[in-house]
Amino acid sequence: MEDQTWIQADEARARVLDGLDVETFLLCGSEQEARDSLLALLRSFGFSDVDVVFVEQRGPGARVRGRAYVRRPGGGKALGPPPDEAPAATVEKAAGR
Repeated sequence: MEDQTWIQADEARARVLDGLDVETFLLCGSEQEARDSLLALLRSFGFSDVDVVFVEQRGPGARVRGRAYVRRPGGGKALGPPPDEAPAATVEKAAGR
């Protein structure tokens, strides 16, 4: 069996330089309902800085795409060395913890 390396969610999140995009089709009655639902979903994942970047009503629901920002472009946070080369404390500091 192949050796698998698992990383914790916090470590994976520390490796994200900008944001996480989520696209799905939501059953809803309006584009506003789709926006509200996706924002609530992204916040339930623990993200506080979230946006809807696309929404289009189609029949019984809407195609919706959202972005959860870890760091906004130009946010001014120094990142330091890549996570593979950095001790965990450096990665956590770069992630703003």
